[in-house]
Amino acid sequence: MEAHISGVMAAPNGSRMKVKILAARQADSFPDKWLLELEIIDSQPVRGGVFATPGETREGFTFRSAWDLPLPAIVEAEAEYIGGPQGGLFHLTNLQPSQ
Repeated sequence: MEAHISGVMAAPNGSRMKVKILAARQADSFPDKWLLELEIIDSQPVRGGVFATPGETREGFTFRSAWDLPLPAIVEAEAEYIGGPQGGLFHLTNLQPSQ
């Protein structure tokens, strides 16, 4: 499956993703924001377009009070692609370790 990014903005969209978090670093401006390097394992659309292809490495972020997952970590999460045709980030919420 290929990422389907058209010439319009991505919002609103949502998907259920399984990702491997390769790296996480705390954002400079917000202590609870974590910047992530992700390897996409699977992405299932919930609403809107598909913006991830399994096997690709992408950037994202999440909000957590502290980073408590050993890296690399495989998780399942709700994801929203924020950006446009030139690029963007995935906002991950409800991270759960993958079974």
